[in-house]
Amino acid sequence: MVNLVRYSCGCGKFGKIQTMHVEGADVAKNRNIIAKEGLKYDYMLQIDSDMVFEKDYLLRLCEISKKFSDCVVSGLAYLGNEPHFPAIFKYEGERYVPIGKHPASPFEVDVVGGFGFLVPKNVIVGVGDDPFLRIDGLQEDFSFSKRVRDASFRIIVDPSLELGHLRPKEIRGDDFHGQA
Repeated sequence: MVNLVRYSCGCGKFGKIQTMHVEGADVAKNRNIIAKEGLKYDYMLQIDSDMVFEKDYLLRLCEISKKFSDCVVSGLAYLGNEPHFPAIFKYEGERYVPIGKHPASPFEVDVVGGFGFLVPKNVIVGVGDDPFLRIDGLQEDFSFSKRVRDASFRIIVDPSLELGHLRPKEIRGDDFHGQA
């Protein structure tokens, strides 16, 4: 398995940034290490090592977080594998369904892929220890999203902030053709 890199950034007053990376095959464990470290700061940013984003991505997430306090906020990323649908989901009945069509302005989702999101400290505290521990057979980002929602916090995605997913070529919204 490929080593993964995660970054944790404390935005504080949107000025101080502390970075950290964790390598290893256990993604949930790596994300939990960073979440624990993130408790030292007002915000935690986790971005996968195979993502590409604009240089102002963090600042724009911080601005969105000001509007949507007590929420996990994220830009929009697309899955690296075909059919490259957006890594955002709603819970319908007994399953998670990808959201193919979405508004152009920030909107709420039930699950966001863990490709590049900002989490306020109080949300990390509110979901409890090991927030990325896998539950109910779900991947770590789905498990985290479920815990966030169960703790009565929201997840907001701003589609104007697009992350590119590095594969043999960079995957972005133009690569998604169809409905999820």
